[in-house]
Amino acid sequence: MEQREAGTAPGGPEGGKPETGERTHDEALVPGRQEEDQAAAPTPDVAANQEREGRKARELRKAAFLQKLREHRGVLLACEACEIGKTTVYEWRAEDERFKAAWDREVARTIELLEVSAYSRAIEGWDEPVFHQGEVVGTVKRFSNAMTIFMLKAKGPPEYRFEEHMMRESSLEHARAIREAVAAMRGTVPSQPPAA
Repeated sequence: MEQREAGTAPGGPEGGKPETGERTHDEALVPGRQEEDQAAAPTPDVAANQEREGRKARELRKAAFLQKLREHRGVLLACEACEIGKTTVYEWRAEDERFKAAWDREVARTIELLEVSAYSRAIEGWDEPVFHQGEVVGTVKRFSNAMTIFMLKAKGPPEYRFEEHMMRESSLEHARAIREAVAAMRGTVPSQPPAA
């Protein structure tokens, strides 16, 4: 291999250029240079460590997101709190079953809390202040009829799901009445509408 002074390119000190670390096409073809380039590339152990560290950092970010999801009860707010994009967390959800299961547990917990709140508004009610001439003079207990109906429709027996039941029955009755009316008029109904 050719000997040269440090800081000069091949070709000798006279007229040689300082070395920048970048290789020209000709320099890449010099025997021995390829071995030096390969030595500078990360070894498999270094690459594996970098990959391991990347996975570790990603797992920490996933855990932070799940914690914020528990605190904020919504994906958008959790993402903002962690400074993680929504696309990223949905990609994690698609590729990681454990992460998806933890996410689903947090959503189920939120739904349970909503049910407790709905029950409280329907059954226990809340105290609403009563004002007279701008002053609070007492309270009155208020209840949410809408929450009561909602809870009965969601948790009660089938007869409380009356709208769905009535709509289905009503549709069947209407269809039956139309069929009977058409059958009764078959002989009198023209097959083509009259020309205008």
